Amino acid sequence: MLQAFPNSDEIRHNVFSPGPPRFDLGTYPQNTTKYHLFDKPGVWTMLCNVHAEMSAYVIVAETPYFTTTSRDGKFVLKDVPPGKYTVRVWHEKAKPATLPIDVDERPTVSLPSIELKR
Repeated sequence: MLQAFPNSDEIRHNVFSPGPPRFDLGTYPQNTTKYHLFDKPGVWTMLCNVHAEMSAYVIVAETPYFTTTSRDGKFVLKDVPPGKYTVRVWHEKAKPATLPIDVDERPTVSLPSIELKR
């Protein structure tokens, strides 16, 4: 996945990841976009060495079926074909969790609550 890191701020930024693998896009000014190719699935922490308070995460998945939750933890995945899957849940401050599921022909499949632990 080729990911763009645009800088629309009036100040310079530096996007880097401590890895693995580590990479650093260097410091760049407003209206500049740098790119990085994430060539395998995983979670990368993104930081700015100009602004210590800035952080983000890039998640590369092996599937087209992914989403984010609402504030109350609910989510919807549409158009998932019938089959056996593993739901993977991630949060920056918790241990990841997985849940095996069977998707059948029903229009909606409800899952039990998934509690993440720190």
